[in-house]
Amino acid sequence: MKKRNLSKDLSLVTIVMMISLTTTKISGFIREIIIVPRLGYGLNSDAYTIGFQIPDLFYQMLVGGAIGAAVTPLLSTAVAKNKTQRFWKSLSTFITVLVLVMVGANIVGEIFAPYLIRLYNSKQADEVIVLATKVTRALFPQTIFLTLSGLLIGILYGYRIYHKNIFSAFLYNVICIFFIFYWGDKTSQGPIRVAFGVVIASFIQFTYILVRSRHEVRLYRPNLDTKDPAFKAIVRLAIPTLISGSVIQINAIIQTHFAHQFQGAVTALRHVQVTRNLPLGIIIGPITTIMLPILSSEHAVKNYKNMRRIFTNSIRRALFMVSPFVLIFAVLSQDTIRAIFQWRSAMPEGRIAIEAGLLQIHALSLLVVTGISIYNAAFYARKVTRISILTSIISLVLNPILCIIFANTLGLGLYGIPIANVLNDFIRLMLLSYLYKHHIPQAKPYRLFPFFFRCLLMSLLTLIVLMGVNTIPIHPSGKILHMLVYVAKALIGLVTWYFAGIAINLREARFVQSEIRRILGFSPVLE
Repeated sequence: MKKRNLSKDLSLVTIVMMISLTTTKISGFIREIIIVPRLGYGLNSDAYTIGFQIPDLFYQMLVGGAIGAAVTPLLSTAVAKNKTQRFWKSLSTFITVLVLVMVGANIVGEIFAPYLIRLYNSKQADEVIVLATKVTRALFPQTIFLTLSGLLIGILYGYRIYHKNIFSAFLYNVICIFFIFYWGDKTSQGPIRVAFGVVIASFIQFTYILVRSRHEVRLYRPNLDTKDPAFKAIVRLAIPTLISGSVIQINAIIQTHFAHQFQGAVTALRHVQVTRNLPLGIIIGPITTIMLPILSSEHAVKNYKNMRRIFTNSIRRALFMVSPFVLIFAVLSQDTIRAIFQWRSAMPEGRIAIEAGLLQIHALSLLVVTGISIYNAAFYARKVTRISILTSIISLVLNPILCIIFANTLGLGLYGIPIANVLNDFIRLMLLSYLYKHHIPQAKPYRLFPFFFRCLLMSLLTLIVLMGVNTIPIHPSGKILHMLVYVAKALIGLVTWYFAGIAINLREARFVQSEIRRILGFSPVLE
């Protein structure tokens, strides 16, 4: 009965989260799509993209994964052991200190923004650097509100309450979209005004979550008892994860340094990363969010059998759901970029082919990043964060080396950056996999290679179908017709993948089938 309840908890809540996050990701996608049509491609879009990087780095260095790695699992464990009230004293200290540190970081960031931006953008045009600096300064206050919102969400997840923040990110995106349309234009002031609008959106998002979570945070009291042993334990657990999260943003900054081939190169990389991250956010986010507290609870009672089952189910389902998007992005790369980012000829036609080539390379990283995300979340559930430090440091060392090799030495230019990124992530995944298997051997995943082989067969069939569909001579003239044709092609790929899984009786395909039938109110399929 307990095993069945755990599976139901993991499955049903994951589906609900995926549905809610789909709307959030779509609105976030729209937010990204309208940047170039409103601000222009090149100077403004590059400056706007660069302007986010330093505030994002400060956020990752001071908050980032600390909430997921420390607050959520520790609170979940405290609830399981009936020590919630005692833990809140330490958590209150952590929240108070974190907010004060973030305020101080804002002051430092506002002062040193020009020097930080120029430090890694020396090959960009001066007008890009000046405008990016102004955007950065306008954006910094957002990090305070993001910190507060992240803490509230982490607390809700620690209580295993997932529904109270469902529409918060959607609300944030809608408000950002409003300000991009209302304040954005192709003048030098457009990106700056939009940045101020983003800050307003983050404040409204925080206020919304605070109202929704007021019952769960009622035990908070401002506290600066930094000598509290439990507070120190939270910090010790958080610091390695902060380092790990910071490395991701530093790697993005390093890659920006190599994106100077033309005005719009930074925007091209951003477009490809946003496109790749859409399925990751919809699929991986809910799976890791639900898996983390459940694994943490099972680890607290040393139930390794359940840990093994939950982890295996999570990584298999994640890979099953992500894989068809790898094939779609690889085969339909130009259609994908054109459908998403080309509105009213906002992008030069020559840039579409460049971004399509970048997307084909980045598509490979979908599977790799999926594995990294699941393994990291599983280590966080065990309160083991030193692994993230180790793999992150290796990634940080390899990133500039690989970028130099592929982008400069081999002369691949902008295309060398995603190649370096994929190789770097693959090395990191292999290391994580090895360490996970040996950390608690009783909880290591099982029967992954037969699963990989069956997915390979499904991939070959889906690839053939997609390539065949893509050769049909259809040349839509209008934007709406082009979108419909692209969606139809992508759906054919997804349906082919799904029925291929059903045909070989893949457990993950059967899981999707049962959930679809349950949502539609149909009876379960008889075995």
